[in-house]
Amino acid sequence: MFQRWLRKPDLVGPVTISSRDFASESVPDGGDVRVFDNEPALRINRARLAAIEAVGLDLTSRRVLDVGSGPGHFVDFYRSRGCDVTAIEGRPEIVSEFRRRHPDVPIYAGNVERFDFSALGRFDIVHCFGLLYHLENPIAALRNLFDACAGVLLLETIVLDAEEPLLALADEPKTVNQALGGIAIRPSRAFVAMALNRVGFRHVYGLSRPPSHEDFQVDWLNDRRSERDGHPIRSIFVASHHALMQPALRPLLS
Repeated sequence: MFQRWLRKPDLVGPVTISSRDFASESVPDGGDVRVFDNEPALRINRARLAAIEAVGLDLTSRRVLDVGSGPGHFVDFYRSRGCDVTAIEGRPEIVSEFRRRHPDVPIYAGNVERFDFSALGRFDIVHCFGLLYHLENPIAALRNLFDACAGVLLLETIVLDAEEPLLALADEPKTVNQALGGIAIRPSRAFVAMALNRVGFRHVYGLSRPPSHEDFQVDWLNDRRSERDGHPIRSIFVASHHALMQPALRPLLS
């Protein structure tokens, strides 16, 4: 009894995080620029493009900033509508591949969390698909996107199934389409909606109907997971300075 009374309580609690040395890791087999062109990547891009079209925005002759452009899979979509496209991408090797595929489209190498967008001016459409969940500092990135956006931000990300505005840290492999430093976040939908509003967007929307892809067609369980049945959970957000009247959009702010 006396010994139990002297025992100090565990005020820290258990921590079971394994160590990692990202700098010493090698790129996984198949983790080079070819990952952007495999069938799963092309398939989800088709669903993403169909979702953008379904929103019903007037995209004719807009000035578009493609953030986290990869090798440029969305460039032809916008240019076919007469848009003037500028891109930004974080990895030099992907920038080189983009320039090989789209030599007449300006692209800049930079981390969206720290990149100075002021020299580029402002854009009617800021397109940022498949990037936010790879970042370490998502709010810093969203502030930069807000500063660059004169009209509408189209944003797609993996999300955490949680009703609260939460973030979960995640390790990512050294594949070229993953986090630059190996550590990333998974935001909840509430986090994205709140962050978009707090950085300055007055109007934030989700889609009334999810895209035709299993990553978007989810039963929401509030289980704080970012994947289910072997698929990541994704959502598309539309943020704007002005109210949008498209029936395909559902307001996320009260």
